[in-house]
Amino acid sequence: MSDRIKTKIGEELYNQIIEKGIKPAEFDLVDGWIPKQRFDEKNKEVKLLNEKIEQYTAKGVELDKLLKDNTDLKSQYETLNTKYLEEISCKDKEILNITKSSKVESKLKDAGAKFSDLLMPKIDMDKLTLDNGNLIGLDEVVTDLKSKYSDLFTTEVTNSTTQPSITTNNAINSAPADFNFEDFAKTLI
Repeated sequence: MSDRIKTKIGEELYNQIIEKGIKPAEFDLVDGWIPKQRFDEKNKEVKLLNEKIEQYTAKGVELDKLLKDNTDLKSQYETLNTKYLEEISCKDKEILNITKSSKVESKLKDAGAKFSDLLMPKIDMDKLTLDNGNLIGLDEVVTDLKSKYSDLFTTEVTNSTTQPSITTNNAINSAPADFNFEDFAKTLI
């Protein structure tokens, strides 16, 4: 067989192949055919390698998809978490301001404010701090408001134990018996 190959590829090329250490049986071609056993072995190896390549490619695509989804989910989570924390912070501030406002308004009414809604904008709520249900600095603010806007506060009234006297109109009781109040009322109209 090696003679047949030698004639097909030429003696010079044949000698170069032999010099490289390749045995004639490894490249033995019979009229362009490879022995079936060797073909099946190589074909099987190629199929296995192609299957592995397909598996690795599929796994790579799947992994890329999971990583992309994971990255998207992480960014969505971070965005939603930031928004949630901002909303909680705003609601906490709103609750704190409502608590402060109600305590200030109550204190103003206790201090004798006639129109507490007119005095509320004059108070800087940020200067007041809430500690265990008490507003620190509120007494000073109320004292300052009383001195600046004294006409918006009532003067302190002392409680007296004497009852005001109720007077009756004796003119009605001393009217003549034949006086007609209905006719008199009609003349007024």
